[in-house]
Amino acid sequence: MRKHIPKRHLDWDNPVQNTQKMDSTTDRIYGVLNPQPMISESYAIGKGTNPADNLAKFGKKTLAME
Repeated sequence: MRKHIPKRHLDWDNPVQNTQKMDSTTDRIYGVLNPQPMISESYAIGKGTNPADNLAKFGKKTLAME
Protein backbone atom coordinates (compact mmCIF):
# COMPACT_ATOMS: atom_id res chain seq x y z
CA MET A 1 0.00 0.00 0.00
CA ARG A 2 1.28 3.47 -0.83
CA LYS A 3 2.03 5.82 2.05
CA HIS A 4 2.59 9.50 2.60
CA ILE A 5 6.02 11.10 2.94
CA PRO A 6 7.53 10.16 6.33
CA LYS A 7 7.92 12.87 8.95
CA ARG A 8 11.29 14.49 9.65
CA HIS A 9 11.00 14.35 13.46
CA LEU A 10 12.79 17.70 13.81
CA ASP A 11 15.86 16.52 11.86
CA TRP A 12 16.03 19.42 9.39
CA ASP A 13 19.71 18.91 8.50
CA ASN A 14 19.29 15.55 6.74
CA PRO A 15 16.92 14.93 3.84
CA VAL A 16 14.03 12.52 4.25
CA GLN A 17 15.06 8.99 3.32
CA ASN A 18 12.16 7.30 1.61
CA THR A 19 12.42 4.24 -0.63
CA GLN A 20 8.66 3.72 -0.96
CA LYS A 21 6.78 4.47 -4.14
CA MET A 22 4.91 7.75 -3.64
CA ASP A 23 1.41 8.45 -4.84
CA SER A 24 -0.14 11.68 -6.01
CA THR A 25 -2.74 13.28 -3.76
CA THR A 26 -4.41 14.86 -6.80
CA ASP A 27 -4.71 11.47 -8.52
CA ARG A 28 -6.18 9.95 -5.37
CA ILE A 29 -8.81 12.68 -5.00
CA TYR A 30 -9.74 13.48 -8.60
CA GLY A 31 -8.57 10.37 -10.43
CA VAL A 32 -5.91 10.02 -13.09
CA LEU A 33 -5.77 12.87 -15.61
CA ASN A 34 -7.43 12.16 -18.94
CA PRO A 35 -6.61 15.10 -21.22
CA GLN A 36 -9.30 15.77 -23.80
CA PRO A 37 -9.34 18.34 -26.59
CA MET A 38 -11.17 21.47 -25.46
CA ILE A 39 -13.98 21.80 -28.03
CA SER A 40 -17.19 23.62 -27.22
CA GLU A 41 -20.65 22.43 -28.23
CA SER A 42 -21.01 25.37 -30.62
CA TYR A 43 -17.67 24.70 -32.35
CA ALA A 44 -19.24 23.76 -35.72
CA ILE A 45 -21.62 26.74 -35.84
CA GLY A 46 -20.53 29.12 -38.58
CA LYS A 47 -17.93 26.70 -39.96
CA GLY A 48 -19.92 25.89 -43.10
CA THR A 49 -20.13 22.20 -42.27
CA ASN A 50 -23.30 20.24 -42.83
CA PRO A 51 -23.62 16.70 -41.44
CA ALA A 52 -26.07 15.87 -44.24
CA ASP A 53 -23.21 16.15 -46.75
CA ASN A 54 -21.97 12.78 -45.52
CA LEU A 55 -25.20 11.03 -46.52
CA ALA A 56 -25.34 9.01 -49.72
CA LYS A 57 -26.51 10.97 -52.77
CA PHE A 58 -28.01 7.91 -54.47
CA GLY A 59 -29.67 4.85 -53.01
CA LYS A 60 -28.56 1.25 -53.51
CA LYS A 61 -31.32 0.61 -56.06
CA THR A 62 -30.32 3.58 -58.23
CA LEU A 63 -26.66 2.62 -58.13
CA ALA A 64 -27.50 -1.00 -59.05
CA MET A 65 -29.50 0.11 -62.10
CA GLU A 66 -26.62 2.21 -63.46
